[in-house]
Amino acid sequence: MDRKTRARKLRKSAAFAAAALAFFVRLPALRADDAAFLESAGGKIRGLLQEHAKSRTEELKRAKEEADAAPVAVVLYETNDIHGHLDGAPMLATLLKSETRPHLWIDSGDWFQGTPEGNMTKGDAVIAILNKLGAAASELGNHDYDYGEENVRRLAAEAHFPILGSNIESAGRIVDYVTPYFIKEVVPHVKIGFFGLLTQDMPNLAFPQNIAGLNFDDGAATARKMVSELRRRGATVVVASTHLGIEQYGGKSYGGSKGDLSVANGAPGIDVILGGHTHTKMTQPVVVTGPGRAPTMITQTQGFLEAAYRVVLWVDPKTGALVRDEGELIPLDPARYPPDPDVQKMVDDDKKAVAAAMDRVLGSASEDILRGSGASESVMGDWLTDILRRKGGTDLGVVNTFGIRGDLHRGPVTFGDVYQVIPFDNRLARVEIAGSELRKLIEKNLGKDTIYLQCSGADIVYDLSAPQGRRLKSLKVGGAPVDDARIYTMTSMDFTVVAGMTFAGIQKKIVEISPILIRDLLVEEVRKHSPVSAGLDGRLAPAPAR
Repeated sequence: MDRKTRARKLRKSAAFAAAALAFFVRLPALRADDAAFLESAGGKIRGLLQEHAKSRTEELKRAKEEADAAPVAVVLYETNDIHGHLDGAPMLATLLKSETRPHLWIDSGDWFQGTPEGNMTKGDAVIAILNKLGAAASELGNHDYDYGEENVRRLAAEAHFPILGSNIESAGRIVDYVTPYFIKEVVPHVKIGFFGLLTQDMPNLAFPQNIAGLNFDDGAATARKMVSELRRRGATVVVASTHLGIEQYGGKSYGGSKGDLSVANGAPGIDVILGGHTHTKMTQPVVVTGPGRAPTMITQTQGFLEAAYRVVLWVDPKTGALVRDEGELIPLDPARYPPDPDVQKMVDDDKKAVAAAMDRVLGSASEDILRGSGASESVMGDWLTDILRRKGGTDLGVVNTFGIRGDLHRGPVTFGDVYQVIPFDNRLARVEIAGSELRKLIEKNLGKDTIYLQCSGADIVYDLSAPQGRRLKSLKVGGAPVDDARIYTMTSMDFTVVAGMTFAGIQKKIVEISPILIRDLLVEEVRKHSPVSAGLDGRLAPAPAR
């Protein structure tokens, strides 16, 4: 009802009240035998009452129709890339409990790999938290296969929620421990269809033995099938939980060409993509649209349970169709969301279970040894690759920049500190590589705004603003220009040379994969050479400006 109509109704009601009051004020002065007047006045009052009642009934009916037609809110909360970091779980529990509207929490994979409590329980600690907080579903991440497929199967059996993975197949069939899709009627007439996608890059992101016999189908092609099937089964809203990554965001390229943007463009009909994998802190969601199609919203957090994404779906209560949506990144700030005591106890108990080993002091650092932003040479990268080169007795030491997951800070260094630097059970690997292939390796890992490897034994001059394939300006090993025909020796991590993207497409000979854990080398370094220190020496240097 508009403002003018409401005002007119109020004036009419006021006139009715005034007329009735005037009649009753005059009543004591009337003659008892003035029956004609009484009958006339009574008829007028009855008429006024009947007219007012009819008007009020119509007004209430219209108000109800307007309320029934107004969009209703259904809220989705997303987390991704927890990697065993559970400190934010008590705040997330409070956030979820404070939500008064119908809501679901979805996680987009990489549950446990990255902390002692995650790794040492092989994911049990994180699945317990997901169960406790009532996760509605979770997509698998690449690191969830780090202990092999049987561990994934075991965790899926422990989960009280569906594990998604619509494009994970074995022998031509979707694996039996995932749910390809499901539909949930959150409120009457609103049927939300969910499906999940795991990155096609799995052969480059996992050890071959951990994914033996598995195929990871094209995300966009699988998405089109899922959208069609879910709509056919009555889904009024379609949501994808993905662990593909975003190709670019905020002017930064994250590499790859088959991420969430590809899926959104290649499979119209997805209303929301709850993404993961690239740890992209989306301060605003991405919206993909185009002629003749509905928009697709894409969200992702930076991971580690530092934040959650809240997506509000405004839907037509009669048809269940999506009217509009909105997304907001919610930092899990304890000042805003006081920790839930029950969940806090779970987290504390998990930490206590590994504290004896993690809190053991190994030595000290005389200064901060930091991994940096990934856009240049890093102090941690120099320190780590120097250790690898010395231990391997090789010309070069190389690591993937983003395989370094933690820093060391000035002061005492514990086993837990070293564990966070390399939380994966990577082993020392020795490789032989021709100078021509070494040049390709370095060039391949110089991105538009990112350097994907750290190196020891080489002096590299680069220009990231140059076109791809022409960014490497100078390369020396041992102070001498690289000889394309010479065979160089290199020490790295087994994952980096066997399965990672760093060496993809590069010809090399794996000479040895040692049983020695990289983490143990760092422990030995801190114990024997404390206080440890490191600094930049310009081994990775930008070309001088012209």
